[in-house]
Amino acid sequence: MSIRLTSQIWDSGRYEQTALLVLLALADQANDDGVCWPSATTIAARARCSVRYVRKLLGEFEDDGVLSIEHRDGQSSVYRLHAPTPEPQFTPEPQFTPEPQFREPLNPSSATPEPQFTQIIKNHQGTVSSSDAARGTDRPKIDDNPRPEVIDLCEFLADKVRTNGHNATIGKTWHRACRLMIDVDGHTPDQIRKAIDWATADPFWSTNIRSMTTLREKYSTLRAQARQDRRSPAATRSNVVILPDGGQIERFW
Repeated sequence: MSIRLTSQIWDSGRYEQTALLVLLALADQANDDGVCWPSATTIAARARCSVRYVRKLLGEFEDDGVLSIEHRDGQSSVYRLHAPTPEPQFTPEPQFTPEPQFREPLNPSSATPEPQFTQIIKNHQGTVSSSDAARGTDRPKIDDNPRPEVIDLCEFLADKVRTNGHNATIGKTWHRACRLMIDVDGHTPDQIRKAIDWATADPFWSTNIRSMTTLREKYSTLRAQARQDRRSPAATRSNVVILPDGGQIERFW
């Protein structure tokens, strides 16, 4: 374990969430020179994410210059960690409250109008009006860095769509639809996975469900049809659907 590299990774503040866990897992395996050779499966187990996501992050680390990778045939790759560069620190601009401007009344009987203010919120990214802040236009884009379960479900659907002979391109729209299915619609990842299995195995829906957005829009319809199929005479004889790869899933989730 390289204590020096582990400390530098923590202090840099450059990475967070799953990316930080993967870097720390590498540092935990590295010697004092930053060299280690754990398998992608070992790294995924330590970082609590999928092997596919680990490989994606390793490529990003290599592009960022914090990791060098030596690929070996039939063996685990050799990794060399480099100390990450700390994130630049921004000093917030001071906030000033504008003084109210008053006008002398035209005559004693006229009332002085109340001053009108527009609150200004400043940060290191620019200036945002209070109305924009209320609408949340400056909030961070949560789907730029999706959670591991969102990535896994999107990749699972994309693989099924491609197996059925259609094109599938994962992007922010897929990530957002999947996240909303979990956070807003209240479906569990296991329920979504079963819905994907059922829809991509159905002769009709397999040609229509080709994106996570469509899956979310049609989820209630898919579930209702799955319930109806379960009550049909054929479903009473068999409560499973045979998938093209030979696997089986329940008709109802």
